[in-house]
Amino acid sequence: MLKFFIAFLFAFQTNAKFPLKNNELSDFSFKRYIKPQVRSILQDYFSLFKFFNENSKNSYPMLKTLQDEFQIIIEIKQKCPDYLSTTCSDEIFNLKEKMKVFEKELLLIQEKITCSSLNLENCFGQSYSASIVQDEVSKFLGQLEQVALFVHKVPHHFSTKELSKSFNQIHFFFTLFQVKLLEKKYHEIFLSVFQFYIHPMNLWFQTDFSNKEFLLKNLNEFNSSWNAFNFNMTKKLEKETPRPVLLLVKTMHNRWNSILRVILQK
Repeated sequence: MLKFFIAFLFAFQTNAKFPLKNNELSDFSFKRYIKPQVRSILQDYFSLFKFFNENSKNSYPMLKTLQDEFQIIIEIKQKCPDYLSTTCSDEIFNLKEKMKVFEKELLLIQEKITCSSLNLENCFGQSYSASIVQDEVSKFLGQLEQVALFVHKVPHHFSTKELSKSFNQIHFFFTLFQVKLLEKKYHEIFLSVFQFYIHPMNLWFQTDFSNKEFLLKNLNEFNSSWNAFNFNMTKKLEKETPRPVLLLVKTMHNRWNSILRVILQK
């Protein structure tokens, strides 16, 4: 009977509200089954960008770089959970050097952007989005420079949380920039799933993944957002979308369903 009920929910899950009030999810299931799937969904989403137009393909490696730099932020938080100090100075230096390279790459990417196949409105949106990313990167590098200069002299002055928040801003705005590089018909679809599904899940995964309640509390909202994206890509725009994108979205959909099964069967 339980299997039939779960199958029924998956068959009509676009607006499904899952009964999670008394749900208990074991730490083992959470780490063994859900964490790998969440990680893969996030990686898959950012990988989608490399299958669209030339502009998107050119900037994709930078998005991957930002995902990798999240790991440095995690290491800093582990060593300096509250305030930045000499304990995490190596990681701070490493992050600063990588962000300098990222800043140079951002300038190069803007030179490569072509607008021949896009309208002027899209080109303006791309330029505007890129300038926002540049501003955020410049502010972040200035912040890192200050930390590098004074962390030895003024311990417990620079907040680890503020550093992480600044980096998250860069990641957020650069992803918006990535979306602007897509054809206009994809803008709203990608922005919506990023804002209500990918971005909150990415922050949770990178900063507070041990908090199972976050997933359970937001499961219905995540599910609605994901299913809207999946429907638009695999049904509404199926004939217009590159086949590698469709295949990857279907893989992501299977991953999400696997997460739901683990949670609902408990």
